[in-house]
Amino acid sequence: MFFDSISRKVLWYKFIESETKESYFEGLKYLEQKGFEIQSVTIDGRRGIPDVFRKYLVQICQFHVQRRILNRTSLYPRSDCGKRLKYIATHFIKERWSKEKFTTEIKNILEEFHNFLNEKNENNQYVHRQLRSAFFGIKLALPYLFTYQDHPNLNIPNTTNHVDGGVNPKIKELVRRHRGMRIDRRNKLLVKLLSNLDGIE
Repeated sequence: MFFDSISRKVLWYKFIESETKESYFEGLKYLEQKGFEIQSVTIDGRRGIPDVFRKYLVQICQFHVQRRILNRTSLYPRSDCGKRLKYIATHFIKERWSKEKFTTEIKNILEEFHNFLNEKNENNQYVHRQLRSAFFGIKLALPYLFTYQDHPNLNIPNTTNHVDGGVNPKIKELVRRHRGMRIDRRNKLLVKLLSNLDGIE
């Protein structure tokens, strides 16, 4: 689903089994052919998708990055490294950290816990694979994590809340109320809903 944060309208949608780069290319091509002026794109951060929009400014949803970090540190991390990383994840959005502050904090953790993160077991496997995965995810997201701060005049959304908190709950509620309906008929209702969404906050 492609949603315009200015007009608060769904611009393009497609029913798919799973997200692929091809689907995003299809949606982008549709908007370009219709003559839409694309100022920026805010995405959830699925790997490889920023490449689809390389002609445009890309902002990765900070809440999605935060959630992925917390999924790997857990809510109650045992290690000091995990606790420090959890602190960053829980504070960088609400305190509106700059890219410089965020980058410095991550760099300091990586330097301080270098040996810890590189510990291996008797099978030569990394012991702290979840934390390593969290840092790898941050590395991939970082080039697109603070785009909204680099271009304050564009009012780029730093999250996908317009969709996740506005459109998706309406879709989920419709699906829940009509869960016994045939899929093709239910999809027709979803199309009607998406075509008439307006004024979503």
